[in-house]
Amino acid sequence: WDEALKNYAKAIHYDSSNASLYSSYGETLALKGNWDEAQKWIDKANKMAPTNSRVLLTTGIYYYWKRDYETATKYLDDISPQSWSRTFYSGMINIANNKTGKAVEMFKTLYPDFEQYDGGSKALLAYALIKNGQITEARKILKRIEDLNQVVEYRSAVCYVALGEYDKAFELLNQ
Repeated sequence: WDEALKNYAKAIHYDSSNASLYSSYGETLALKGNWDEAQKWIDKANKMAPTNSRVLLTTGIYYYWKRDYETATKYLDDISPQSWSRTFYSGMINIANNKTGKAVEMFKTLYPDFEQYDGGSKALLAYALIKNGQITEARKILKRIEDLNQVVEYRSAVCYVALGEYDKAFELLNQ
């Protein structure tokens, strides 16, 4: 993370008006575990460019990581409804808030053509379906992920844990 922070600092030095650099610097501090300092950079980015979609997304993700889903939703809701990232993180928030039916609906509405999903997004949809009690449909998605060789191991493993299939989950994680 230190190397990334050095690079962001250089970029900010050369382009101090680019608010997304400030939010990315804050995001990287958060990933490093320096939450107080991260907050300062996230706040600064939002003061500079309160409607910038990249800043809003980074801020929403930051609050998602902090498990402050209400604040995360506030920022994500200000991004275009067609944004894949907005839908992805909003879906994650809905799952975290046990609103899995809403998460399933969001994913299916935005991506009516299932094949547009990447493996990680498909696994997220499968997880939402499992939590929503739609096990058969979730299993079909998990099989399709494997057939397409799109497995994102940790995301698929979460699905198998939710299904109670711990051996399969550990098999994926140990690959």
